[in-house]
Amino acid sequence: MIHFAEDGHHRILAALGRSSFSAEPPDVRAAAVIARMEANLSAFVADAEAALKQTKRIVWPGGPELRDQAGRIVSSEGTISGMVASLGGTLMMEGFANGWFDRKKGWLKLPVLPAVSDHEILLAGDSELLSMSWRRWTHLHESARYHDNKIHVLSGSTLPSGCPENIDLVYSRDAECDVVDFIANERAIDREGSAVAELTSTMDMIGIAKGIDAPLALGPQDWISNEEALNALSLSEAVGYEIVKDQERPGGLRLIQWVRGYICLAAWTAKRMKANHSGILKIPRADLLSLLNRCSLSSSEADTFLDAVSFGRHSRDLFDAPIVRTDGDWLLIGPALAAPRLARIVPSLLASMGIQLKRKGSAFEARIVPRGVVSEGASVLFGGLRPPVYSAAMDSGSGV
Repeated sequence: MIHFAEDGHHRILAALGRSSFSAEPPDVRAAAVIARMEANLSAFVADAEAALKQTKRIVWPGGPELRDQAGRIVSSEGTISGMVASLGGTLMMEGFANGWFDRKKGWLKLPVLPAVSDHEILLAGDSELLSMSWRRWTHLHESARYHDNKIHVLSGSTLPSGCPENIDLVYSRDAECDVVDFIANERAIDREGSAVAELTSTMDMIGIAKGIDAPLALGPQDWISNEEALNALSLSEAVGYEIVKDQERPGGLRLIQWVRGYICLAAWTAKRMKANHSGILKIPRADLLSLLNRCSLSSSEADTFLDAVSFGRHSRDLFDAPIVRTDGDWLLIGPALAAPRLARIVPSLLASMGIQLKRKGSAFEARIVPRGVVSEGASVLFGGLRPPVYSAAMDSGSGV
């Protein structure tokens, strides 16, 4: 399976090498794909603002209600996620094609990025399309490797109807493979939106926010924003114990420190994105260290955090690792840090580092199974914050 996976990725890189875009110098290609993502994001934001003015409707969580030319609802959150995923796939391809990964740590390190023309940004569309193939191929073989989902090889008379004439081989998998995962994620998003709405409407969430301009302690003593408090609550519910009290250091940091690091970056990018009208922001490494020091991470802890969230060959995506290193200032991918869902991102990041939260399953069961009711969340206190109580009756017959 490993040889099968690598062969597919090599074929995609070969297609990239045959494209018109490959004639451009590597540093120009890297700059062009980033500039293209910026252009796509700007166009989308303009459309979203226009739709919001027209419909005056917003979906929580999700964003403004958008519709395509056929009148079908388009997920604004999904669109931006697609842009971030496409950029991550493109940078991953360029990293492998140009040998830009650090040999020891695996980080992607881009050269200093030059200014690019509209023509070069247009050519970057070739790479953008291939990044979709890269992501889909990765999902295909990982689904087979880790979830035992069969890969079907179609050729000749078994090729799908309408297949282009120049295609003689198609790899596919059963559509049902992701149904359960999709339903679980949709359920999680719905519950997250309900929890956020209730907490925001019943508590002084704005009053607890202290921002990142002055030194502050870790939660529960200080919170950067209501978003940090909500993410701390969500992650505590996900792992089954109070992360503000837990002293274990998976990956070298306490879970509350992982939350603080991400929210620190999110707060910084949110402020600069509005001021600079840019989704991808430059920042010197020294300024990042100073920012994290001010937000209660020591120099060594800040280094640990920045090492982990720097995008590289082992990163799952730019949501887990929203920092891109270059030979000049580093890049922060703003859309990847907008409304981060750290109950999923932090465990995903740790898993990509080969670290499992071993207490998660047993702690969650210990809270829920004995009584058959999800009610312990009501006892989680974060400096006076108390999450709403949710009850889930268990059917002893079906085990649900």
